[in-house]
Amino acid sequence: IGNILWYPEQFLLKHIQNSEKYINEKTVDSYRLSILQYKSQTLPKESDILCAQGCHFLVDLKKITELNTRNLRTKHFQSIEHLLIDGLTLIQKISSVIKWTLNVHTEKGLPVTKSVVLAVCKLTEVLKS
Repeated sequence: IGNILWYPEQFLLKHIQNSEKYINEKTVDSYRLSILQYKSQTLPKESDILCAQGCHFLVDLKKITELNTRNLRTKHFQSIEHLLIDGLTLIQKISSVIKWTLNVHTEKGLPVTKSVVLAVCKLTEVLKS
């Protein structure tokens, strides 16, 4: 995929002496797999929520582009600023969800379920719009 997965426990085990007695790699790995299973189950619902937020952002953006530029006040610029920041935050969140899901599935060698693929495709379409 082109991104690097960084696991803190692997870094600690490699660079800190005697950290083996505090970190059990098997436990951490099983915990990571349970998180992946949970995320895979909740991804369709999360993608629906993110898509709704994306649609709401686009509607608000359309309203702003239709404003009369002669009558803009400071409050208008502040609302435009907040909207754009919220849009960038939404884009970053969607991008992170897609990258994390695909990278962890790839790194663990796990198959991607149909519902996860559909959710990722839906989120990708939101990013494209």
